[in-house]
Amino acid sequence: MLNRLKVPATMDHFEESLGFIEERLRAAGIDERILTKVLTASEEIIVNIIHYAYQENEGDFMIEIEDHPDRTTLSFSDYGQPFDPLKKPDADTSLKAHEREIGGLGILMVKKLMDDVQYDFSDGRNTLTITKMKGS
Repeated sequence: MLNRLKVPATMDHFEESLGFIEERLRAAGIDERILTKVLTASEEIIVNIIHYAYQENEGDFMIEIEDHPDRTTLSFSDYGQPFDPLKKPDADTSLKAHEREIGGLGILMVKKLMDDVQYDFSDGRNTLTITKMKGS
């Protein structure tokens, strides 16, 4: 199964994007526990793309879903500002909320929910790929 969606990077398309992911993964028979983790991570990624990728400009983002017997992989890509969320150090969750630097909790959550998270920037395109093994 290979599925793609391309939509404007606006909150008007947030529900459509998340619904697309949920619909495709349910159709593939993904376990409910894994589905919840993938949707939670996807929500964080989509919101970040919408809020930060294009700054004051408009643009689209793409979601590509690949379902394999042992894993599910989602790639989120945009042509916005280059940004590798994996380069930022993980948020220090041992500190109290008011002692922490702002930001970083979302990508930390994504990394903890997924089995693999990869970033690539090539040909002017950011791509964040998340993978969840079906047995985890």
